[in-house]
Amino acid sequence: MQSNLAEDRTNLYTYADYLTWDDGQRWELIYGRAYLMAAPGTEHQEISLALTYLMYPFFRDKPCKLIPAPYDVRLFPQEKDDDYISVQPDISVICNPDIIDEKCCKGAPTLVVEILSPSTASLDFTTKMDLYREAGVKEYWIVDPFSHVVHVYLLQTHEKRRTWEIGETLSSPTFPGLEIPLRDIFSGTTTNNTKE
Repeated sequence: MQSNLAEDRTNLYTYADYLTWDDGQRWELIYGRAYLMAAPGTEHQEISLALTYLMYPFFRDKPCKLIPAPYDVRLFPQEKDDDYISVQPDISVICNPDIIDEKCCKGAPTLVVEILSPSTASLDFTTKMDLYREAGVKEYWIVDPFSHVVHVYLLQTHEKRRTWEIGETLSSPTFPGLEIPLRDIFSGTTTNNTKE
């Protein structure tokens, strides 16, 4: 596969094409366009690890699966792998075991978490949110490492539930009892340590 694939705007790619790529990079397909995902930075990984650690005990003994990236989520899977959308949310909670196989998720997770980075912020707030809504994702968290807030959306009702800030405890509207203190998400981050 050519290294300049991300700049190629003439070809549309399917998930079947994606499976043949062996360059060791992480890619997302959005409407057939290939997006090269930059390696996440330190703060992004600190937040992802903290969130996974905080969420895992809630889901450990439940049928829902908590799966962190990298993990392919094919929101609109086709039988011959000729679908044009495959994304890699930072965290997916999948409650339908029928859409999980040994490689990926074939359908909509119940909850999706995306951690903003400068290169993905516009996609996370617009295109990806629309895709998640259309596919049937119920709840969507956008974690903002810059402002230390988490935006929670209920996508099927087109409702922004609220924005949670440092000092508050996020409570999931879809999963009663899932509560995450924001201080525990951001306390170990590089930015927060620099400020203190």
